[in-house]
Amino acid sequence: MMKLHTGDNVVIISGKEKGKTGKVIHVLRAINRLVVEGVNMRTRHQKKTLQRPGQIVRYEASIHASNAMMVDPKNAKRTRIGIVCGEHGKQRVAKKSGSALERGKDAPKKQRREKEQTIGEEQVIKKKENTVREPFWKRAFRTGDKAIDGQEEGRNRQEEIDRSSVGSVRRSRESS
Repeated sequence: MMKLHTGDNVVIISGKEKGKTGKVIHVLRAINRLVVEGVNMRTRHQKKTLQRPGQIVRYEASIHASNAMMVDPKNAKRTRIGIVCGEHGKQRVAKKSGSALERGKDAPKKQRREKEQTIGEEQVIKKKENTVREPFWKRAFRTGDKAIDGQEEGRNRQEEIDRSSVGSVRRSRESS
């Protein structure tokens, strides 16, 4: 069980980034990894498109949770985390100082996108969108610019032409 949460201050204890500290940006519980601010920086070269120029994007890649430890808020040293059941339920506690650990203040809550669907004039039903998960670096650096309608239609038409020409070549090969 991983006891680190989004917004926690951690110190890296092993690897090439050893000794660096940062705030946890994202926690990937399923694969036991963390994304820490300013640690394990990667470079991604993005090709230019019609909507934006080419660019070099730097982003934080994930690290394994075993390579990071919580920073104790009292003495600013690394510490293990314990869980104590108290009056207010379960609470995380720093093992070295015994002080209670609060969840990071600026940790945003996940919000599901809801799509409104109208049935008739009066009823409005909210449905959760089924979205395919993309890699983190693609989601983090999405520009949000949409292609101009004419350009998008032109591309689709070109794809249709390419597909049809491939089919005609296949047919001519089969007939001979």
